[in-house]
Formats: sequence, structure tokens, C-alpha cells
Amino acid sequence: MCCVALLGSGASVHGQGSGPGGPVVELPYNGDANEDGAIGTPDLLSLLDLYGGAFTPGAIQVNGVDLAVYLGELEDQIDALADALGVEQSTGLPSGVGLESGTVMVWTGTVWQPVRLVGCRDFAYACNYDPAAYVHANELCSYFPACPAVDPAMTGPCGGQASVSYNGTDYELIEFGTKCWFRENLATASYRNGAAIPTGLTDAQWAATTTGAWAPVAGGGCASCGYLYNGHAVSASAGLCPSGFHVSTDAEWTALETFLGGTAGAGRLIKVGSGGSPGWDGTDASGFSGVPSGWRNDLNGMALNYGNQGMWWTGTSSSGQLWYRQMYTGFDGIQRALYPKAAGYSVRCVKD
Repeated sequence: MCCVALLGSGASVHGQGSGPGGPVVELPYNGDANEDGAIGTPDLLSLLDLYGGAFTPGAIQVNGVDLAVYLGELEDQIDALADALGVEQSTGLPSGVGLESGTVMVWTGTVWQPVRLVGCRDFAYACNYDPAAYVHANELCSYFPACPAVDPAMTGPCGGQASVSYNGTDYELIEFGTKCWFRENLATASYRNGAAIPTGLTDAQWAATTTGAWAPVAGGGCASCGYLYNGHAVSASAGLCPSGFHVSTDAEWTALETFLGGTAGAGRLIKVGSGGSPGWDGTDASGFSGVPSGWRNDLNGMALNYGNQGMWWTGTSSSGQLWYRQMYTGFDGIQRALYPKAAGYSVRCVKD
């Protein structure tokens, strides 16, 4: 295989014998002068022209190495890289192409295209996600909280808005793909139209009611847990989320799971770690900050599984029930199912 790509470099070429110290050519330098896809004698003669041909080829050194040796080593490195990338191409580079360190020129079939060689390619939830990189390096990826939850350049779905105030509570926002989510569970005691949402129901009253209701989580004093809402509150025409937002849909949860690499491992990225309040067994690398708020049973109204389980309603209904998402201790995935509206789950809002 001939030379199919040129790597950006900071090397310099020194010609001995044409002046004190010899002239210097700073790379990147297009060594394929005749654009035939290989570096050969014509290209070396072109390089000699830079020095006026006032010395012999053996007198040229690159970083202290004889030019012939340097070019041989460079060609071996390029061939090895091309083999690793699966590139088979001999079309010459166009003149004047500028290469940056860490890039490789790849022939697309019509043009030479500069591509970053190594980057964070596999994890879309990393703030430096680089799908164009040829090689993935996990150590280069940056995640929340090293990444900002909202793009400060105001180009993301939150439009640069980092938080929203609703019924006396400030909620942080976070961007996932094309959606702007609440980064906290909802904790409002009234609907968007100002009407109070019933609360203080006994277990039996909770199980029997067919109107909206909310209840505090069983743990008490958990500021990040929000409230538990029955499905009737979620579906109420009065609106549970603030103006410009809605209860996250089934499709939006599916998109979130896909954004985080798939359902099987998304739960671990959503759940908080052992340092949370309450703690859980996740990493929260996504920044979602999912907490195990537990839930309220639809049959007897009892509060269950605080500290071990998190349940989130969606606003998507089917056959009189609502789709929901469930995560629990010891399980890295996310479960999806339909459930009667009498149950009490957490809620996340998403920007319209």
C-alpha cells in the first residue's frame, strides 16, 4: 500500500550545507508534490527545490534523522494507520492542504476530508461527544458535572436557560439531545392554573380517589425527591407542569434512553450515587439526578420502597392507564410498563 494519509506534525526539516544551520521547513508540509498518492523521487526533488539544490539528499535531516530514514519510518506509520482504519486509497492530496496535529486526511471517494483521529465517539451524553472521530478514547470523554447542564452558548434546547421558577420552587434544567428536561422531580402543590391539588389523603382515600392528588415521599425531608402524584393529576387538563413545559412523554423517555446508550445501561447513568440524599447505586454521569423516591400503591395507598426504587410517570396514556419508567437497586437498566392512574409516582417536566 502506498501512502494514503498524512498526519499533522510539528517536525522541522533541516538541510545542512546551504547556510548557517541550514534552511528550515515547518510542517504540515504536503510531501506528495506531484499528487500521485506516493512520496517518491519527484517529490524529494521538489523538496530539494526549496533549498536550491545546493546540497546532497543525504545532508537533509528531519529532527536529527536522515531524510531517507525519516520518510521510510513515516511511510510505515501511515501504512499501519491506514490498515487499522481500513482505508484503501492512493489518490494524491491536493496542494495547499493544511493539516492539524491529531487529524488524518481520508479520501471519501471524491475529496480528501480531514478527520479527527482520536476522540470521545461512543457516548452521546458526554459534553465533548465527537461522532466524527475515527477512534474512541473513553479517557477523553467529559461527563456531568464537568460538563454544563445547559449549553451556555444558548444553542441547545433550553436556549441557555439554566432554571425555571414554578409555584415558589426553582428547578434546574438539563439538556439531553434535542430536549430540555427538569433536572429535579416536580414538587408543586397546585396546577398550572393555580388550583390546589388535593393532598393529605389516607391510604384508603388515595386508593379510591379518581381525581388528582399528591403526597410527600415516605422518607420525609428529602428536598430532591419532589412529590408523588397519581396519574389523575398527570392527566388533568389544568396542567401539572409550568407554562411552556409538559409531563415527559413515553417517546421522550425512549429518546433519553437511546441518547444514553440504550435501555440496558441507562438506569445506572440516571441514578445518583452513594453520596446522594438519599444515596443510590448509580453514577449520575448523565446529570439526570434520579433519586429513589419510592411510590404509592394503587391498591391500598401505602408508600413503598423509598431508598430502593424510583418510578416516573409519563404523560402518555393507553387503555385508561399511563406508561411509566421504573429503576431500582441492583439493576442498571430502565423498565417500561403501563399502570393504573391510582398509583403515585414522581414526575419530570420537559420543555415544549
